[in-house]
Amino acid sequence: MNGQQKILCLRTLLILLAAGIVGSFLSVEPAHAIMGQCKDMAINFVNDTTLTITIPSEGHKVKNPGGVEGWNNMTLGGSITDLASGKNKSVRQTLNIKCVNDAQFEIHYSAKGGRDFTQIFEKQDIKDKNTTLTLTNH
Repeated sequence: MNGQQKILCLRTLLILLAAGIVGSFLSVEPAHAIMGQCKDMAINFVNDTTLTITIPSEGHKVKNPGGVEGWNNMTLGGSITDLASGKNKSVRQTLNIKCVNDAQFEIHYSAKGGRDFTQIFEKQDIKDKNTTLTLTNH
C-alpha cells in the first residue's frame, strides 16, 4: 500500500466512524421507549363516597406532566362493579407513560340512578408501580 492509499483508507475509516456516531444520535426509538410504559402498574381504588359505584375498564386518561405526549387513553385491567362505600379494589394494567412521581389520572365512574362522576388526581407517585386513588363525589 502506497502513501496515497493509506490516506484514503484512513479517510474512509474516519468517515465511517463519524457516520456511525451521527447515525446513532439520529436513530429512532420505538414509540413506547420515547413516550414510556409503566408495565404491571397497580391502582388501588378506594370508594370514599356514600354511594355504591362502578368503575368501567375504559374511558379513563393518564398523563405525565413532564412528558411531550399529553393525555393518553387508559384501560384498566378490568371493570370494578358494585364497589360499596368504604371498600377498595385493585386492578393492574400497563400505562402509556413512564413510571414517574407526578402522574395525573382522569377517572370516570358512576353510581346507580345514572349519576356519572369524573375525578382528576395529580402528583401521583407511580415510580414503584403502585398508587391509591380515593374516589369522592364532592
